Amino acid sequence: MNTRTVALGTCLALLLSLSACSFPLQSEEESSAPALVSPDFQEQEPSASGTDFLQEIVLDESGFQHFDLERELTLSVSCSGEIAGTLRGSIYTLCAQKLSEWTDGKLKLRLYDGGVLGNNQELIEAMQSGTVDLMMSDQGGFLSTIPEMSILSIHGLYHSLEECNEALEEFAPMLQPYFQQQGLRLLCLYTDAFNIITSNQRLEGPEDLRGLNIRVWIDGYDREFWQALDCNPLPMPLSDVYLNMQQGKINASILFWSGIFDNHLYDLQKYVLSTTYFPSFSVVSMSNQTWEALSQPEREVVTQMFRYKMELETACCTILSQRYQKLVREKDMTVITQMSPEFSAALDEASAAMTEVLRQYIDSSLVDQYLALTESGSSRLLSG
Repeated sequence: MNTRTVALGTCLALLLSLSACSFPLQSEEESSAPALVSPDFQEQEPSASGTDFLQEIVLDESGFQHFDLERELTLSVSCSGEIAGTLRGSIYTLCAQKLSEWTDGKLKLRLYDGGVLGNNQELIEAMQSGTVDLMMSDQGGFLSTIPEMSILSIHGLYHSLEECNEALEEFAPMLQPYFQQQGLRLLCLYTDAFNIITSNQRLEGPEDLRGLNIRVWIDGYDREFWQALDCNPLPMPLSDVYLNMQQGKINASILFWSGIFDNHLYDLQKYVLSTTYFPSFSVVSMSNQTWEALSQPEREVVTQMFRYKMELETACCTILSQRYQKLVREKDMTVITQMSPEFSAALDEASAAMTEVLRQYIDSSLVDQYLALTESGSSRLLSG
């Protein structure tokens, strides 16, 4: 199954699982800016820095439909991170343009990024109250509200983006009830890239991990995973990594390829471990109040736009990961793409230990339902 088919199946399955609308949303003429928007805030226009690169991506658009909507409407899209002026910002801009094109300009998006409307928890609360329509985040942004999202922290289940997205296609509807209980709707869940590990020492076996001071994500159960490997995990934002490396407080980090260049880590790190062990996830959620107020065609076209975004990001990240490998080698960094059987076994044991911790806080049957979707999870981590 290709990525495009997976995307269609995932988003349409979610779409069909949601109920019909119950009351009308305000039209463009009737509505005002979301209550949380500062009157002094000016919408940011992402730069065209990623446009040339995006022109290399050609998607099959035959399955994307035009919609004849009955009214004009603008939806607010929020994220705590800043995407204006980045490749992801350029992707968002192209997707918003597609949405306008598919609806003859009747349905538009307004982006509030960089935390202008608050942090992840504040954005979720704004969606619950209906003052923000949509939120884009990774799975960590939803953990405090929907702990079940921590299941996605289980590492080492996939060998490719396609395999991962096939599993997410089936798992997303299982998560939908947990979103709905919180006044939210899960529109899209996907992975478009795998994370890497940078280090100032070569990581070839489990013994190389012992005592390693590694930066990990602030949210989730990653700490249990790394502690099982005798590492010293230190949660911190990516913006703090360079200084902490420079001061010798950490000597490794898990991050995206782009993080090496955005934070100049090639000045301090010598090695990159590139595997499919650590997927990253993207989540798009909508306020339940907004969803219920949309007509069926409006729901379908919004869902279609985020499906388009998923396909575009996945295509971009696949090409970028290849480019980044070349670039880091030009910075005299060594890229390691193969792990020894002993190394893989140690990571698997740590993943199993973290999974058992998860079962103490999350419905074990839901954990098993997720693991059963993957060949690796079925063979190693299922209970019983």
